[in-house]
Amino acid sequence: MGLGPVEGLDLGAFILESLAFLPGLLVGFTVHELAHALVAYALGDRGEHTRVRLTLNPLRHVSWLGLAAFMVIRIGWAKPVRFDPRSFKHPNLDSFLVAIAGVTANILVGLVWGLVCLVLLLIAATVLVLSGFSETQIQLWLLSSDARPWVILISAFTVNVLWVNLVLAGFNLLPLPGLDGFHALMRLALMVRGLFRPGQPLPWLPEASPPAAGAPAEPEPAIPVETDPMQQAQTYQRTGLLREAVTAYREALARDRANLEANRGLAQSYRMLGERRQAIAALGAALAQPLDPAARESVLAAMRDLGWQTGDPVPALEPPL
Repeated sequence: MGLGPVEGLDLGAFILESLAFLPGLLVGFTVHELAHALVAYALGDRGEHTRVRLTLNPLRHVSWLGLAAFMVIRIGWAKPVRFDPRSFKHPNLDSFLVAIAGVTANILVGLVWGLVCLVLLLIAATVLVLSGFSETQIQLWLLSSDARPWVILISAFTVNVLWVNLVLAGFNLLPLPGLDGFHALMRLALMVRGLFRPGQPLPWLPEASPPAAGAPAEPEPAIPVETDPMQQAQTYQRTGLLREAVTAYREALARDRANLEANRGLAQSYRMLGERRQAIAALGAALAQPLDPAARESVLAAMRDLGWQTGDPVPALEPPL
């Protein structure tokens, strides 16, 4: 005994309408992920993981499972673009811009496509009226079974493209882990926190007035300060205080020139500041120290990633500012 169709469900119509979302999904997923890759590349992430996504080929951006999920339950996903915030001059700000790039691209495509649809609708209505069709005749034809396949086909390349892009933009703006909205919110919080450096008063509080003559000064509260320059440098780097990180890394190297991690951290900080020559010089200084073959090859690979070629002179590390 076979199973009949579910009551009230026209499977053929459902499949046809789901397939009608395919053009919109290919456009929406492609422009969303391409925008992430373009902004990341423009801000300094030139890694292979970013370069391979700089294409309009939807096969590089579409997740087939996410595509199928959207066509069935109207919620799906694409292949996320990986990027390296360490390559950015301003890690938090630039990561925020990368995070909102996809949503921005979907909104722009939706708005532009909406205008295109409006123009096409006006042209079609004008042609039908000039051809002698009445409003009633047009409505009856649109509601007929003969018109349904044509309506679905036209919608697939007009209204559905607009709808899918706006849905993708709205869904990705939700502040949920894994979505662009959450990532942008976290980077925004880090930027706000980075505005207030240790030991500085908050900008909305008035500065303390000096004590009156003869009045005993109140003892200042003890503020724990890290004495290890490596720990200081890593803390500064995590919070985006890159100039302070450079100073702390160089202090660590002044204490121990063979500190490979300090050289790497210094190079990374200079790279994030956009000073690639200084980054190469920091790594080159590490080569002057005794290194095992694996560490030496790792340093050389990092220098090549910065644009240095074997045989090029290694620039000298400039004095600190």
